[in-house]
This record gives sequence, structure tokens and C-alpha cells, in this order.
Amino acid sequence: MRRIGLAIGLALLFLAGCGSGGKGAPQAPSRQSLHAAPGEYVHEDRTVEERYWPTLVLEEDGSFTFTVNLLSSMGQITGQYTAQDQKVVLTVGKLDFQGFLGDDVKLIYFDVASEDSLLFRGTDTEEPIGMTEELDLFTRREK
Repeated sequence: MRRIGLAIGLALLFLAGCGSGGKGAPQAPSRQSLHAAPGEYVHEDRTVEERYWPTLVLEEDGSFTFTVNLLSSMGQITGQYTAQDQKVVLTVGKLDFQGFLGDDVKLIYFDVASEDSLLFRGTDTEEPIGMTEELDLFTRREK
């Protein structure tokens, strides 16, 4: 009986050593190191033509342009953004539409989902902006 217990213990020790990963194993970036890089992020909505996809452009100087699908047209929101603790907050300076969902928004929230994507988390008004809804994924694309 002791031999079986010893054999099981050695087997578990061996398996624990095999799962340690080694130095050469690729590592995903830690959640702490993720940040929103300046660039263009697009929500690819396959139910509409590409020209109607919502697009967020973050500039190096801290400004942004958020183009949103209003169903009957496209609207544009501009302002400044801050990125901190895996969150991106857009502070609206100007929007070029009225009478649509989101026309009274002042703050827009995104979470950093990965190195190349942002997750729309909503606004200070708790309403969507046009057709953009909470949890829409915006993926970085090369210009």
C-alpha cells in the first residue's frame, strides 16, 4: 500500500514539473500591461456594409474622432480621451448630430480587451450611441 502511495506521489510531482512552462514558452501580455494605443479601431458589424461600421480613431495628441452609425446617417463625435488602468474615457467636445440616441452624451467608456481591441462599455447617459451598443468589440486596424 505504501508503494502505491509513493508511486502516486512521484507521478504527481513529475506532472507538476512538466506543467511549469519553461523559459521559451510564449507569454500573453499581463492585464496590467495593456493600454490603448493610438490608432483606428473598428466594430465590424457584418449586418451592414463596411462603410457603416462604427470607427474610433485615437490620436497621439489625446484627441479622438468617433464615427457612429445612426441608422439613417453617420454621426461624428470629437473630443479628448484619457487612457488609464485598462480603461479609455472619451470626453465629448463636439458632436455633429441631434435627435438620435446619444446626442446628449458627455462621456464614453471603453475597456481595453486586448493589445488590439477595445470593448465599448457605454456612456454617462446609459443610452447607446446610435447603433453602437454595450459590449461591441472594436478591433485595431492598420490605416
